[in-house]
Amino acid sequence: MTEAIINLETVNPIEFFGVNNGKLDILKKKFPLLKILSRGKQLKLSGAPEQIEPAREKISLIVSYLERNGHMSQQYFEQVLGGDDAEIIDNFQEKNPAEVLVFGPNGKSVRARTANQKKLVLEADRNDIVFAIGPAGTGKTYTAVALAVRALKNKQVKKLSSHALLWKPEKVLAFYLVI
Repeated sequence: MTEAIINLETVNPIEFFGVNNGKLDILKKKFPLLKILSRGKQLKLSGAPEQIEPAREKISLIVSYLERNGHMSQQYFEQVLGGDDAEIIDNFQEKNPAEVLVFGPNGKSVRARTANQKKLVLEADRNDIVFAIGPAGTGKTYTAVALAVRALKNKQVKKLSSHALLWKPEKVLAFYLVI
């Protein structure tokens, strides 16, 4: 029998264990051959080494997600523990974390997808004001909102204010003012 202690000091215990230990109970059901105990901000796993390692990997994915986002729904918690498919793992282990603008509510990454979106992100990092002009559907608003939310989450700004300016009667030029 092997023991492993996982330190949870970097995450909110209520977010990890759940209300009334709801998420901890899900974890115990997922790994029934392990003895799982919570002691303050530590999690103790006891059992066979071949059982401990998969549990430790899943728990480290959950901890890294909580460190980034601060919250994980119980449904998503179950999905992460139950799923081994590439899409779930990809949401947690980013191939290039520098490209990620912000993480959505379910941990899905929002990133600049096209070359022009990447150029917009680069210019927004270099300049205080950037105008993005182009045809509809090219991701101008998508990228601008992601950049604004990133600035808000990183506490670079205190609030966001969205404004639309009527450019021509049939077109609206939208831009985001960050205060």
